[in-house]
Amino acid sequence: LPAHVRSAGARKAFVVTDPGVSRAGIVDRITSLLDQESIDFAVYDQVTADSGSTLICNAVEQLKCSEADVVVGIGGGSALDTAKAVAALATNPGSPLDYVGLHKVRNRPLPTIAIPTTAGTGSEVSLWAVFTDDDRKLKVAIGGVPMYPAVPLCDPDLTLDLPRPLTASTGMDALAHAIECCTNKACQPISAALALKAIELIGGHLHRAALDGHDREARY
Repeated sequence: LPAHVRSAGARKAFVVTDPGVSRAGIVDRITSLLDQESIDFAVYDQVTADSGSTLICNAVEQLKCSEADVVVGIGGGSALDTAKAVAALATNPGSPLDYVGLHKVRNRPLPTIAIPTTAGTGSEVSLWAVFTDDDRKLKVAIGGVPMYPAVPLCDPDLTLDLPRPLTASTGMDALAHAIECCTNKACQPISAALALKAIELIGGHLHRAALDGHDREARY
């Protein structure tokens, strides 16, 4: 992580996460690496499930006050999607609701480093940031090539203590994504090969990972 922060030319990291990940000690484990390399950081740990547009605006204000120049998202899909949205709104004016849809983000977002703590959403490698429109109580998304994280850091050790129900449900989420990739009309040979391999790996290891969260082979 420190190497990637430095390669982005950043001086300070803005860490976006949720209270559960913070209480689990994962944030401290990761920020200690920044401490060791004398990289300054600020932590925003108020992310909720499908974070609302108001929460994103508040996080953007805190980012600007911190003067951070790289965003580090740690957690499940909501934390990573919030981190991506915050990075985009740091360099694009207005509300997150102004950018709902595809290809509306014009200015390059701050670099985002995405560190997932579940296996389900794939947000660390997607061009979407999903959140809730607080006014309409609807789930919406900002999409586009600039929304891809600059770096996804996938460390299965961060999932070892994930509770069994979350291991199972996020693993089934990953399986559903792989199946829909194979069965939709836009499937092509490369995506089909990747999806079929994903189905094979999930089918062979999810049950083991749910039964024993510290089964490293199954987690990987």
